[in-house]
Amino acid sequence: MADKGFTIEDILPLGVSLNITPLLGMSDQDVISTQEIAGLRIHVERAINQVKNVKIFDGVVPLNQFGLVNQMWLCYAIWKIP
Repeated sequence: MADKGFTIEDILPLGVSLNITPLLGMSDQDVISTQEIAGLRIHVERAINQVKNVKIFDGVVPLNQFGLVNQMWLCYAIWKIP
């Protein structure tokens, strides 16, 4: 899911699709597609916001635990997303 003008189709991994709202002159199908994407975007933005607001990442991470930050973020994201 990305904003208009976000053109990275050529570098996407195999089997991954990019959902972008149509740029100009929307047909009936494009309107429905745009509404579906907007409905999903709300959930994605809410989940990202929850992860950003976690208090564990507010403080200083000790250098010996720095390698665990990505794993901690992923665990929290999976646990917190409904």
